[in-house]
Amino acid sequence: MDPSAMATRSIATSASYNEDVVRAFVVATMFWGLAAFTVGVFIAFQLTYPVLNLDLEWTTFGRLRPLHTSAAIFAFGGNALLGTSFHVVQRTCRARLFGGKILVGAGTVLEPREVDEVAAAGAKLVVAPNFDPAVIERAVKLGLAAMPGGWAAACEKFLKNSPPSICDMRWSMSI
Repeated sequence: MDPSAMATRSIATSASYNEDVVRAFVVATMFWGLAAFTVGVFIAFQLTYPVLNLDLEWTTFGRLRPLHTSAAIFAFGGNALLGTSFHVVQRTCRARLFGGKILVGAGTVLEPREVDEVAAAGAKLVVAPNFDPAVIERAVKLGLAAMPGGWAAACEKFLKNSPPSICDMRWSMSI
């Protein structure tokens, strides 16, 4: 592949990165940085001007320092590291983060008329505990994702048998 085609390809894929997650972490980083640094400046002034303790035991330097330290290290630093990681991983792997939009749906849909109600409510996913072709056909016709049940029998057997261990191979094979 020639270099100009590679440059065009990388430019085209950069527009599809999931920046919403990164942006949320940047906002959280700025919030917690401001909070942590404000508390840090306040407790630094408390060391110089003890009157800022306000004669309250919960506003003393000893009580506020752990708040400042935790906010600075875990909240500010953690959000900065996670946001940077999500930004870098997408570009290193040249792939969008999994997810992005949330798929809203409804569970325990048993009849085709319930699929119509789910679609009218704005959901995009139908989950059924059983396999009913009419429910699936109606969901597909309305453009919804359908997830028919397959584990209902296994869960029922699990609850009825109450095995001492799920790792027991004989019980697992009986499903």
